[in-house]
Amino acid sequence: MKHLFTLFLVVFISCLTINISLAANSLPEGCAASVATISTTATIPSKREGIIRALVVFIKFSGDTFENEFTCGWPHDKVGLPDWANSIIDPQVSTIYTQGTLSDYFYQMSMGKLNLIGDVHPQLMVPSLSNYGDYGAGGYGKANKEILDQLSQSSSGIDWGQYDNDGLDGLPNSGDDDGNVDEIFMLYRLFGNNFISGPAGGEATLGFSSLAPITTSTPRTGGGYITITRTSGTTQYGLNRNYAQDIMCHEFGHHLFLPNITHFNRLGLFGLMDTDSGKAGMSAFERIYLGWITPIPVTSSKIQVTITDAITTGLVYKIPVDKNNPDVEYFLVENRQRISYYEQIYNDCVKEYLPAPGILITHIKGTSFYSPGGWEVDVETADGLYDIYNSNPDAISGKDELDCNAGTGGNCNYDPKPDPSDFGGAISEADKDGDIYDTFYSGNNLFFTPHTNPNSNKYQYHDYAAPQDKYTGVAAKIRKVNVNGDIVADLYTSYEPDPPTNASGEALSNNNGQFIGVNIKWNRVYETGVQGYYISRSSYNFQQDRWCEDWGFISSFISSSTTYYVDRNAQKGKYYRYRVEAIYSFGKTAYSNEFYVNTGFTAQSNPNNPNKPDKPELLIVPGPDECPY
Repeated sequence: MKHLFTLFLVVFISCLTINISLAANSLPEGCAASVATISTTATIPSKREGIIRALVVFIKFSGDTFENEFTCGWPHDKVGLPDWANSIIDPQVSTIYTQGTLSDYFYQMSMGKLNLIGDVHPQLMVPSLSNYGDYGAGGYGKANKEILDQLSQSSSGIDWGQYDNDGLDGLPNSGDDDGNVDEIFMLYRLFGNNFISGPAGGEATLGFSSLAPITTSTPRTGGGYITITRTSGTTQYGLNRNYAQDIMCHEFGHHLFLPNITHFNRLGLFGLMDTDSGKAGMSAFERIYLGWITPIPVTSSKIQVTITDAITTGLVYKIPVDKNNPDVEYFLVENRQRISYYEQIYNDCVKEYLPAPGILITHIKGTSFYSPGGWEVDVETADGLYDIYNSNPDAISGKDELDCNAGTGGNCNYDPKPDPSDFGGAISEADKDGDIYDTFYSGNNLFFTPHTNPNSNKYQYHDYAAPQDKYTGVAAKIRKVNVNGDIVADLYTSYEPDPPTNASGEALSNNNGQFIGVNIKWNRVYETGVQGYYISRSSYNFQQDRWCEDWGFISSFISSSTTYYVDRNAQKGKYYRYRVEAIYSFGKTAYSNEFYVNTGFTAQSNPNNPNKPDKPELLIVPGPDECPY
């Protein structure tokens, strides 16, 4: 969520670091810009399918009078719950949830596998102390426990058993559940610096780790009472509906990814679990990891596919680096379009949207040093990698904007391809979450190969590796973008560069009818790295009744933008075959289709072998050892 102003500060949120620009003179006391500390230490098992019922509790400190442009959804003098309180989560299981609710978001992302429903506590809760700072550093646990102690009593009227549904039978408080409340969203209007872990706005726990769990008044089936523990929910603030839901989605996401995953800090707004992300559409890797979608493996050397929108159809392709070990390192290819509500631009004081529609390619490697969960998840931004201190492309050791995200420890001061809204050449905060140049689409970069920037080289190798060690053969090339957003692409496990296409030739004559050569044409190659072309030719040996095996170059080097050549050394009365050869900067060549040109002999059919050219009736045949080009 980004807004550019002349003056702004950035609030970093632990477990959810959403950058939201607040006017410099309107920040609450102690809400200084700082890098957040990640502190997700909950170890509860995650439930990723079926029904999870949550309780949403709205909370406001009596001394909270903060106002700015982002508090439009929850003014400080609002009596009771904000107007949008009952539209934040749906109360019952459905196949069609209210658009924009937490229920709808996770139902859409899970392709109907997860039903997150819940209730909104009808009373606005007010802590006994008037300001968050009165509870001290990390005081959210004390404040949460104080409020939940009140709500745990029978006088609250809450049946806590309905919020314990992590057993196998899918029924709440049925005896096979663990006896602990699954999910409570403690939603404060606002708190500031160090109320939770550092200068943060969201945390994936309730915080009372040093305090005893809360025993509710609701009996547990099988004996005892339902309990609220520090891992029974999340803590966040929400100045308005969208901002609240962004944090709630992200913090609940931590519970889904337990016990191993914290953040994927190179996803930006292309995923949910980047530290700078919120209720953006989830990335293919996140949805695959949770078991919500299954990628289609690419096993052949090359396939052409039509890729539909990933968020709404769940279609994703997986290209392994090693076919024998397909889950160790691979690339995910998905089409992200602004079709889903959660990929579109919408307004509620703030904006959240898909940075750019197109093909999104994500590089995945397991058992990595970089990610706490053992995974390296990195969007291959289509605008490439650059030296962050100058304008030089650097596909080996350079960075892209998503590498400059605060959660990655990146420190970048140069934007190689600034968004039109950027000022100067500096990388804006928006760029660090993704910009219009990060997906592959028509009008932007169309090719992702071992030789492009970015490239498909392996993770573990850098500039000191031999080329054969880092080369993967993985590639993706966009061929067509349909009106409905579907994208036709070639996917490779064994990359080959594009050849010239539709090559053809015909004999040329002057105004007097005299033969003067062969006119050759082809379609230009637009792939990255093509330098130019050569034309080669072979002749038919009629005495030996065969094509000459050798091809000979008949042209000098032809520039990459040229699409024709005249062979003025061709002779009349011959039968030639030609091909156009594309030359690439990385040492590869690619040949066009072969085509045949008759330069003016009279021929008779050869019914015995239709694959051979017609033989001339009158021709001076070369000697038996001669096979000219």
